[in-house]
Amino acid sequence: MFSAGLFGLLIGSLLFGALADRIGRKPALLLCGLCFGLFTLLTPMANSLGSLAAYRFIAGLGIGGLPPATASMISEFSPRGQRSTFVNWALIGVPLGGFLGGFLGAALVPAFGWRSIFLAGGGVTLALTAIAAFGLMETLPFLVARGRTAKAEALAKAIAPDWSPEAGDTLAASSENAVKQSAWALLSSSLLKITLLFWAAEFIELALFYILVNWTPSLLRENGVTPALAILGSSALNLGAVLGGVALGPLCARFGTRSVVTATFALTAVSLFVLSNGGANLTVMMPALFFAGAGAIAGQGAVVTLMSERYPTPLRSTGIGAALTVGRLGAIISPALVAVPLAHGWSVHSILLTPILPALLGGLCIFATGRALAQAPRAGAVRA
Repeated sequence: MFSAGLFGLLIGSLLFGALADRIGRKPALLLCGLCFGLFTLLTPMANSLGSLAAYRFIAGLGIGGLPPATASMISEFSPRGQRSTFVNWALIGVPLGGFLGGFLGAALVPAFGWRSIFLAGGGVTLALTAIAAFGLMETLPFLVARGRTAKAEALAKAIAPDWSPEAGDTLAASSENAVKQSAWALLSSSLLKITLLFWAAEFIELALFYILVNWTPSLLRENGVTPALAILGSSALNLGAVLGGVALGPLCARFGTRSVVTATFALTAVSLFVLSNGGANLTVMMPALFFAGAGAIAGQGAVVTLMSERYPTPLRSTGIGAALTVGRLGAIISPALVAVPLAHGWSVHSILLTPILPALLGGLCIFATGRALAQAPRAGAVRA
């Protein structure tokens, strides 16, 4: 059942990412919310393993499509200087939802049974999707890029009521919109290097993300930590993710998103090294988990922010979605990266040391995107 949901996430990132660049950010986002909410609501009503797997797969499609559509929409509505802040803050919803979801489940399941968590999650999602249908507008860069002049001018007037176009004035797309709208354009000569670097970094980032989220309690217990403290360790990890996400936005605006994202990979590597050598010492373990959450989990949102800045409008959601799809492959293999060594008797110390080199490699990939961008034949076409 978990695999069905993960496979849906993998396909949904690419499918809805490309769809958001074709039909618009708002329609794609609403479709994602509808898929996610409706089929989460249907999950408790499944009457066979087949139908349960199908419902989780379709719900996964919606979940997978939300980040690229959301990041693109926020990026295109945000002032250039605050874009990284707003995108990072929006993506805090992922770890924050995981953090609060545990408390919600602990309150609902004992009183109303396991079905209640799906009914609550699906119902709230559909309600928020309905609000979004009335409250959200399509983005101005997308409307201009797609030639929807009347809607673009109406939105421009709504954003800036004092703006009054003179006779003959038109809203014009920047040079970035000359990029061909096709998923294959991600592998064109101007975007190939930066795309491959983002794919490699996202693969590593999501593998680290899921290793920490899924395996932290088990590894801590293997290290002699009590179950209660192992759960507390998971809370420290999620708290680092949430507070790190809050801090990363302004830091990206101040020092540049690429530099900050590179630093999050280095922070993850250092945190894993400290954690592997800290044993069951709480004064070492808790801060290390906190900063690991800030680096690997909040850093995931920062990588999406960087992609939203680097890819041109016609390919923004497609580029983010494709990278997340490749990243999901890292998520899929992540259980084996811990389970196999653990089954062969490796110590927790050795297991936690193993991801350090990939984390540093991921940071190097992000750092190299600056050089790849500078060498692109159409450098202006890949800047937001």
